[in-house]
Amino acid sequence: MNTAANVEYLESGEGPVVVFLHGIGVDSRSFRFQLDTFASAGYRAVAWDMPGYGGSASLNPMTFPGLADRLLYFLDELDVDNAHVVGHSIGGMVVQELARTAQERLASMTLAQTSPAFGKQDGSFQQQFISERLQPLQDGKTMAEIAEQVIPRLIGDVPLEEGVQLARDCMSRIPADAYAAAVRCLVEFEGRDHLAHIAVPT
Repeated sequence: MNTAANVEYLESGEGPVVVFLHGIGVDSRSFRFQLDTFASAGYRAVAWDMPGYGGSASLNPMTFPGLADRLLYFLDELDVDNAHVVGHSIGGMVVQELARTAQERLASMTLAQTSPAFGKQDGSFQQQFISERLQPLQDGKTMAEIAEQVIPRLIGDVPLEEGVQLARDCMSRIPADAYAAAVRCLVEFEGRDHLAHIAVPT
């Protein structure tokens, strides 16, 4: 594990840079297989721990402009002029936010299981989402217990057991306060107004 710009990250390989941004329920280790594959293919593959996750410094409050700024500082610390950025779920929203303010730093964007908008925090759907996600924590469950409930609902019929265990391990390690902050942040994303201005391969 490495650290740059108050961000912990995993890195493998040399060449053009690919940065992986994880989703709300995992961390940098969830991209272990991708790091190996892309390094073997001639890339410098990097996966960050989002602020508050792993050993990365928290953002208080956690906001999308703040997350995009931290990603920009992270690229600066890595001495990366531009990168291919792969964003999963909330990670896909972070890279869309970066495209709003510093699109020249992106060689391409890959957006996986994400959206250009979630809605506003005062909407009924958003409030229900927050309540459902945070209720287990309020009931005193640990992140490991939550992982045992959530992960089986996110996998296919014949999953690779090593991948399932990796997902459990990743979710179990998330600090509860960081997970709660990310859930509250997620529902505030609104990027539809900027879609027409994205000019990098996506």
